[in-house]
Amino acid sequence: MPDLKTKSLENPCRPLPGLAAKQSGDAALRSILYVSRCKFQAPDRDYEIASLVADSKRRNQDQGITGALIYTGTHFAQIIEGPHENIETLMGKIDADIRHTEILIVRDEYQFRRRFRGWALAYSGPPQFIAAEMEPVSSTMAQKERRAAAERLIALMLAFTSLEVSP
Repeated sequence: MPDLKTKSLENPCRPLPGLAAKQSGDAALRSILYVSRCKFQAPDRDYEIASLVADSKRRNQDQGITGALIYTGTHFAQIIEGPHENIETLMGKIDADIRHTEILIVRDEYQFRRRFRGWALAYSGPPQFIAAEMEPVSSTMAQKERRAAAERLIALMLAFTSLEVSP
């Protein structure tokens, strides 16, 4: 992944122990949670976010990527999951995207199951209370507290998907 403007709070993702012995035969999925600062300007903000969401849903569906995006009006939080190579390519595109800056990778890990199955991109925005959940994730707090904040943010994203009627 190009290291142009993306920073990571964790070590790069490493394969899970025993990955080759996984019984189902499916490859593990790479999952990345990142936060970034939005560069959208009013009055085009609503159009820009609608365009971003529509384009991302199409691209993610084509690439076997699932996940969720939260937009607060000033920041994004996105979790993406899918095949390692596809996630690597997508993160390169995200890093080069001029619509946001200060990209900070909070979680980079492998998992055996999709958390956002059926969601090419679940989207929620711009509820103001979400900003309070995102702030600790990108702060300079200790690793343990930041991991707990990341888990709360992921749980919030999962809660939004359970409120929707269909993807």
